Amino acid sequence: MTVAGPAQPDGGCEPDDREPPPPPPPPPPPPAEYAAAYKLADATAAVGSTFDLPFVIRGSAEVSGFSYSIAFDEDLVLGVAVDHLFQKPDGSPYDFEKHVIDNANAVPGDGGVDEGYIVGAVIFELAELGVPPVYLPREEDNAVLSFQMEVRGDAAPGVTTEVRFIDGATIADGAPPVMNTATVIDKSVSPSGEGSRVLVQDLTGALIEIVGDASAFRRGDSNGDGKVNISDPQYTLSFLFLGGPAPACADAADANEDGEVNIADPIRTLSFLFLGDAALPAPAASPALDPTADLLGCARGL
Repeated sequence: MTVAGPAQPDGGCEPDDREPPPPPPPPPPPPAEYAAAYKLADATAAVGSTFDLPFVIRGSAEVSGFSYSIAFDEDLVLGVAVDHLFQKPDGSPYDFEKHVIDNANAVPGDGGVDEGYIVGAVIFELAELGVPPVYLPREEDNAVLSFQMEVRGDAAPGVTTEVRFIDGATIADGAPPVMNTATVIDKSVSPSGEGSRVLVQDLTGALIEIVGDASAFRRGDSNGDGKVNISDPQYTLSFLFLGGPAPACADAADANEDGEVNIADPIRTLSFLFLGDAALPAPAASPALDPTADLLGCARGL
């Protein structure tokens, strides 16, 4: 080894005055719990006149469908019609919708959803390969429907009444009760709250329920949240035609219990929920083991 000169104590290098590189950015925060708000506006109307209650939905993420159940005092007001406010980008009709108005008044007074209610469900776009989904924009007040109502001619002037979101109205005899549920990114969010006057309250989301036993399931519960509602057929359709995640429990997604998961299953669920079709095969009321043998399972999904 050849040394060109005497060694320097600092190695002969100039001191490095550069700032150290900044630390890496922190990881993004975990996604917030999905939430939605339902509300109706205040209204003032004369005896015998009609008025409109716009139905507004606001979601923390994109909303692709919803069901609703509202009750009113049929001694004072009547339901007349349900009109569209939100339009799909191409102007086409909603792919699925059902609305029922009940103005029965066999028992006077506002007794909830036994009579005097409007109930329904909407899916803007059923999943189909090559067709872009339709959503309500996130974090915006989206007016989706308008409930046209009428003040009864024999109502007393100066009275304030209330229209409320109350779970449990039925679309047809024998059909299951309809819950106030918004589908937010394929997860169901269940609103709850109280209203005042003709104003119907903001509603906040509920936590997702998880079934502990991987072998137990509820028929029709495709998204695995422990409930069967409008979110489930949407989840199955997204899996079948849009490349969405597979149902965790294939048996649950097999709504018609024919041993396969295909387009017939979301149709069966929609018919049960909103068209008065027969109840789904067992286990339907609560999570349980499959009473029949087939090639589908729960632990492995699809």
